[in-house]
Amino acid sequence: MSSSPPIQDQQEDTRVLGYDPLIPPALLAAEVPATQASLDTVLRGRKECSKIIHQQDDRLMVMVGPCSIHDPATAVEYCQRLKAVAEKLQDDILIIMRAYLEKPRTTVGWKGLINDPDIDESYQINKGLRVSRKLYADLTASGMPIASEMLDTISPQFLADLISLGAIGARTTESQLHRELASGLSFPIGFKNGTDGGLGVAVDAIGAAKAKHHFMGVTKQGLAAITKTAGNNDCFVILRGGSKGTNYDAESVKGVREALRKKGLAEVMMKLTIATGNSNKDHRNQPKVAQTVADQIRAGEDGIVGVMIESNIHEGNQKVPSEGPGALKKGISITDACISWESTVDVLEELASSIRDRRKIKKTNGKSELPPPAIPNFLSTKDKYGPTTGTFPKKPATVAKKSPNKIIMPYSSTRNPTSGHLNKMRRIPTVKAKVPRSFWRRAKKERVFEGPRIRGRPIRKRMLPIARRERSKKVRRPRVRKNVPVLGGGC
Repeated sequence: MSSSPPIQDQQEDTRVLGYDPLIPPALLAAEVPATQASLDTVLRGRKECSKIIHQQDDRLMVMVGPCSIHDPATAVEYCQRLKAVAEKLQDDILIIMRAYLEKPRTTVGWKGLINDPDIDESYQINKGLRVSRKLYADLTASGMPIASEMLDTISPQFLADLISLGAIGARTTESQLHRELASGLSFPIGFKNGTDGGLGVAVDAIGAAKAKHHFMGVTKQGLAAITKTAGNNDCFVILRGGSKGTNYDAESVKGVREALRKKGLAEVMMKLTIATGNSNKDHRNQPKVAQTVADQIRAGEDGIVGVMIESNIHEGNQKVPSEGPGALKKGISITDACISWESTVDVLEELASSIRDRRKIKKTNGKSELPPPAIPNFLSTKDKYGPTTGTFPKKPATVAKKSPNKIIMPYSSTRNPTSGHLNKMRRIPTVKAKVPRSFWRRAKKERVFEGPRIRGRPIRKRMLPIARRERSKKVRRPRVRKNVPVLGGGC
């Protein structure tokens, strides 16, 4: 039998135990303000992440850090270590510290530093918000951009001004509320594939987040309001594996590109997590997965723009002991297991090495993107993009030098902004080709053709107007038959 309390004779709040006041976001921001150094770090991280997502920067975006933060002091120590490595490898990878404060649970469990900062089921959420904002301010003030998961639609108002990169979890990617939230965030956001490994929900979420939305939200003053968003173009897919298996191999990456192409989305917005389902829930598999990803990058794969790593000072995880949170070991996760700091450094150096190798391949063999569309020989470099004029190839010595050697095309060409290919091209004859009648008819309509001599025969300098040509034609008289008797007549 259920142990829930019986329903009372009332219409509202029959299962609500009570309400506690929540601090307004603006008040918390005034209590724990962001320094100028923090704001500079946040903006720099956002711009660099956006450039990498849109392939304007060939570095790899690496989100690395604890599965969840339960001890702010340990998080600051981890940040100091990570910053030293980030400065060393900054030419090859962009390191963003993973600073997750909320944890989605399959059933029940500790939900994160915001929800229960004392880890004793006291649920001091106002305290959790203060501790979390103070931690974010300290991390960003040190020069380290941070990333976090958007678990609900209210907490971003308290912390979003200090976040450079965001993620939507596998359990909430399909949620309309989270897609609407992502459309209004001021930083790049990634959508994880479903818990079963399906890509459809993540691809659909990107399309939804790029659109405009109107929904109910909360302002900085803590008031309910109608929120209007413009859409977020800095979205990408996060491959995290699933119940049906892993999806970090080259074939899975190719499948994501095809799925994005079918939806008309950019094919380069991908990020691989070497933890969770892709490591089969075993943190010791993360370096192996990272090696596979590095090999793909080293082979020239440019669709992978980022990697997510769950790391801590010490490997593994621990449960909260019966003595309380005071008995927890320092530097060990209390949620998912993480790799150690030593393994983290090895993985980061391997990923940076793969980026350097990919640059060498591109420098030797050219870019791995699709080759640019072929430009006809008669078009000059100046006229590549939507020309109206062209130039013939060099003429033989028998052609007079005084010839203008210019041709104004009767039909202009345009370039498709998406594919880059030329549209509506009209075939223009070269010097050695015979000018077809169809070309003369088209040129006659425009009356603007001027050209050189072709095979020693001069080309008319100017086409006569159609009306004059019609008048100059010989008038054809009707044919009169001779010696043909006339039928009929009078009597």
